[in-house]
Amino acid sequence: MFSASPGSPPYIMVRIMMTSQKLRRRYRSGYWAGSLINAVGILITLCGIVLAVAVVAFGIRITELMTQNQDVLDWINANLHVSASQQYTAVGSMTALFAAILFLLFWLAGTFVSALAQILKALLDTAVNTSPLLSLEEKQNAIR
Repeated sequence: MFSASPGSPPYIMVRIMMTSQKLRRRYRSGYWAGSLINAVGILITLCGIVLAVAVVAFGIRITELMTQNQDVLDWINANLHVSASQQYTAVGSMTALFAAILFLLFWLAGTFVSALAQILKALLDTAVNTSPLLSLEEKQNAIR
């Protein structure tokens, strides 16, 4: 029969098997977290695209409202001495600049978050491949 003493071989084998199961669960959770973090990075980038498009659409709508209300154009022309075409150019330029800056900030944030996910996955790949407690087949399954 099997001995339950800590120094006997069956006890060590059971202990190693339990440890490898825990490691596989830990690695699987780590890869899942890395994939989730990567998805958040992509979502941040997509939010930046949506917000930039919304800002451009808002700028186009403001320009349309300006053309429909002649009193606004006359007031701006009288007080700021700016013609209607200059007003449209200013609104369009500011809208495009704001949308570009907004997109760039969100793109950078999304890229950094996705990079963190890739670093996490690379660290897990190293941990899995150098683990003495996992067999070659377990290592291949963990990385997939």
